[in-house]
Amino acid sequence: MNLLLFVCLALGMTGCGSDGDSSSGGEGEVVIEKLRFGSDVYDVEELDWVKPDLYVTLQGHAGSEELYDFKTDPYQISLTADNTDVVSIEEEGRIGGVKKGATIVKARSPRYTGYANTVINVLPPVRFSTLYFEKDLYIADTEVNFTPQMICRMSNEKEEHPIDMKKYGHRLEWTLEDASIAQVDEKGQFKALKEGATRVVVSSKWADVTPATQVLFVDRKADQWLGEWVLSDKGDNALLAGKLYMSLKKDNSFEWYQNINTPAGFKKFIGTYTMDKKGETCHMSGKYDDNSPLTQEYELTLEKDVIRMKGLSDGLTQVFVRTVIPDFVKDEAEFTPRSVSRGTVEPLL
Repeated sequence: MNLLLFVCLALGMTGCGSDGDSSSGGEGEVVIEKLRFGSDVYDVEELDWVKPDLYVTLQGHAGSEELYDFKTDPYQISLTADNTDVVSIEEEGRIGGVKKGATIVKARSPRYTGYANTVINVLPPVRFSTLYFEKDLYIADTEVNFTPQMICRMSNEKEEHPIDMKKYGHRLEWTLEDASIAQVDEKGQFKALKEGATRVVVSSKWADVTPATQVLFVDRKADQWLGEWVLSDKGDNALLAGKLYMSLKKDNSFEWYQNINTPAGFKKFIGTYTMDKKGETCHMSGKYDDNSPLTQEYELTLEKDVIRMKGLSDGLTQVFVRTVIPDFVKDEAEFTPRSVSRGTVEPLL
């Protein structure tokens, strides 16, 4: 305990005091009978802020204490610090830690005779030693608010753990690459505005990194085969995982990106598809841009964010998972008309 804090407590300098002013407001105005902080001492780190609880009891309402709302500020309560080198008084009852030390903070109102006080103890800052998103891509329902999981380790800790958003969420600043897709609040909770994906970047003056991720919002009420997909390491073509991407669009067009037997990198094929529902499965057929049919037709089984495509000719099952096709794939992919690729580069669809 530092010296100033010890002296303050020893002399009973927290709690309530008097300015020697008996003024209690004009006639008919609400008068405060009691004003007190919720604690004698509040700790705050440098660069951070704390919002002390302040309780008000109105005259004639003994036993009916209420937590004061600085946002609406009905009784014009102001906070002052004895040592403004240690703390700063901010908006809505927040007190910022400036440098290590301690000071008395007082609460006053023109409707109260006297003041309430507490001690603010400013501690050295605890920084993020590590801070990152648990996943590179999060898939969320457009109808449900969503918070992506972040992992951190504080400078005074040995182990990494999920971040405590209630404690540290206000230290993070969220930036959305496409603000038309979603909104995000100060606690990292997303609310979708429409279907789509956006890159998300988090910065903090308590961290030396700026972690990023992508959030894809999906309308679960729409046909679930719509969207972008990547071949996973499940199924019969596991060795080809990450080398095949597929985009199925609402207008029944498709884009197929392939990096197999393509020496110059990804090739892009386009065409149209037809999906016929048959109970819990779908029958998929289609044709390429030159009206030639797909290599074979498929039976699709749909699960949440997973498509199992069984070829009706070769009997092999390919497993695709929902994704956002990377920009480098789309930028690199050379569009190849099917009429030109025939006999040289054969699409695996």
